[in-house]
Amino acid sequence: MMAAEDSARVARAAARPVGGELVEQFNTDVQRLAVAYLSLPPFAMFRPLAALREQIFAAIDSYPNPAHLGDLYLAAGRVTALLAHASADLGQPVAADAHARAAWLCADHAGHGELRVYVRWVQANVAYWSGDYAKAAELAASARPYATAGSTLLRLASQEARAHAARGDAQAVERALGTGLDAQDSAADATTSEPGVFHFAPGKAAYYSSEVRLSLGGPANLRRAVADATRAVELLTAGPVAQHSAELVAAGRQDLAAAHLALGDVEAAGQAVRPVLDLPTEMRTTPITGRMRALGQHLARPAAGSAVADLTEQVALFLAYPAVRSLPA
Repeated sequence: MMAAEDSARVARAAARPVGGELVEQFNTDVQRLAVAYLSLPPFAMFRPLAALREQIFAAIDSYPNPAHLGDLYLAAGRVTALLAHASADLGQPVAADAHARAAWLCADHAGHGELRVYVRWVQANVAYWSGDYAKAAELAASARPYATAGSTLLRLASQEARAHAARGDAQAVERALGTGLDAQDSAADATTSEPGVFHFAPGKAAYYSSEVRLSLGGPANLRRAVADATRAVELLTAGPVAQHSAELVAAGRQDLAAAHLALGDVEAAGQAVRPVLDLPTEMRTTPITGRMRALGQHLARPAAGSAVADLTEQVALFLAYPAVRSLPA
């Protein structure tokens, strides 16, 4: 890995003035980091992302061939959007917003709809995990005009549905879910334009759907929540283990546990969430701890039995050690 990165640095240094080779190297670097984001902790991603962004903006400032300017802004915007995502995952909403605004400006310069969608999704995520569900739904909806390719529409529809469900707006939920269902086919496979974390996988959409049903409540919705979360875990653990995203799988398992718990099945909830309790500290992002905190609150309700007490204790221990919240200097 280090040898490849060294070669990439040589290629970037040699490609002066800015030309097609340098732009291609930047695109390769962005794709590599987008794929790495699925398996590495956000904290570990921050410095490589910041370093690459600095190099890309230096290239933009060097008055490159206008033919390459759009591609350079796209690469800069993608890296900056990933910095926004990492900041949000580490519980830093102010930094996330600053990076997101910069990424949006880059997307404007590049004229790139998919990047605009990703940026608005990150901003909606920040609003959602801050408890501002109306703003989360509004931000996701505002990017609809740009959701014309790949998994972009599925990403926005899933986010809208989740936010509307948290607000208790069942009609808006069903509209958003219907849109997401229509977008499933075009979102099935990652493409070169949506590398790594830029692709909104069907497995992720499935656990968003589970969260929707869990928020709406009622026996029928809770049973669907179990089914959706089960499907999410199956999809996210398919294929080689090395390609699994520990954080996404953990989210699916947490939603499965929450659905079982809402149906009163503490034993099944414990089985579902137990692997998540072993998640390394650096992977315990804001969304992961947010879901775990909700589980803990449900367990705190009056109940009898040692199983509940044991699970409550393990959840509390998990929450005592979240991912590092400070950003690298």
